[in-house]
Amino acid sequence: MTYHELNREQRYTIAQLYKQGRPLRSIARTIEVHVSTVSRELRRNSHKRGYSAQHAQMLAEERVAWRQHPRRFTRSLQTRVASLLQQEQWSPEQISGRLRLEGIAIVGKTTIYN
Repeated sequence: MTYHELNREQRYTIAQLYKQGRPLRSIARTIEVHVSTVSRELRRNSHKRGYSAQHAQMLAEERVAWRQHPRRFTRSLQTRVASLLQQEQWSPEQISGRLRLEGIAIVGKTTIYN
């Protein structure tokens, strides 16, 4: 069996049925996926106010873009990160967030920790 990402329509169906209080197994049967897929979708893409299909789709598209974007931790980027860590006392999360806002692809906060 191969893995297929959920599409926009499936996410909207999950949102509606979950809001109605339907069991996860019922939702999974309706959209023809495994119950673990629905469970993972709800756990991974819910936010403080619950599950929103629009928000979940946005997060999924960000993850796809992140996987497809080449990332290089160049010497100049290492120097900049070291400066932000030592001189500015920024956390790795703050640094990776700032670089993401600036459109600079970085490996991620785990690389900064290392």
